[in-house]
Amino acid sequence: MFLINITFALCIIGTIFLAIGINIKNKIVRNIGIAIFSIVIIFWIWFFSWFFIDEDKELKSKMGKETTNNVSESTRGEDITSQVISNDSSIYKYGIIRKIKDDKITFIDKENNLYILENKEQIKYINGRTSEQCKFNDLKEGYYINTSYNRTCYIYENITGEALKRELLKSLALTDDVDVLRTSVDEIKDVKQLGNNEALVTFAISDVIKAENYPELSDEEHKFEVILKVNNNTKYNLNFHGQDTYNAKTIENSKGLMLYIRLDANTLNDEYPCISMFDSYSN
Repeated sequence: MFLINITFALCIIGTIFLAIGINIKNKIVRNIGIAIFSIVIIFWIWFFSWFFIDEDKELKSKMGKETTNNVSESTRGEDITSQVISNDSSIYKYGIIRKIKDDKITFIDKENNLYILENKEQIKYINGRTSEQCKFNDLKEGYYINTSYNRTCYIYENITGEALKRELLKSLALTDDVDVLRTSVDEIKDVKQLGNNEALVTFAISDVIKAENYPELSDEEHKFEVILKVNNNTKYNLNFHGQDTYNAKTIENSKGLMLYIRLDANTLNDEYPCISMFDSYSN
């Protein structure tokens, strides 16, 4: 109301100056009247521009808050704790841990579905590569997780390079009674005969977890070439018909076949860890 009264008063003053200036033919007085009208017009143009811009910002701010609230509501995730505890066979989930808070972990899968798992004593956590027992407090954001049967969650540290290679070799040394996936032995790249039934074999190996199941995982960063040794202590599986790899000299015969090896755990720190069991077979 105050602005309207001021505007009305200025318009009257401007009209008076303009009328007097025209009557007495005085340009200065007339221009004062024109200037007053110009100031009034410019002020109201500025005022309305400011008003609508401010309203637009406020509207966008409100919409932003509503959107944030909606996202927050929609990204709370599905709590699967009871399903894991009840050993529900449909609860196999793969993902990467996004948040650990209030004794709960939140992880996301390849389809951007969020899941919540509470810290319950019935749930076991196992390093999925080395089979070592984990505690809930050992988990970190960025680790990969696989909820599995028997109230067990397999955990995979998000590591690369030498740290990952060590875990993959340790996986190959696990005994048959350990119930975890083993490092994939993909192919034989090279064989160097040493004599005396010994050879250095270069294998291509890869992680037990793959990009097809886990978000933000690069398969190329989880592949390695390792040099392992076969010797007189290496046992060869001869149970398959047509198996023709039975000593160091015949290792070459297994190129292009599916491979299974087990390492001697006591040699993992050697320059060339030794293979205690070698097996190859066709599809």
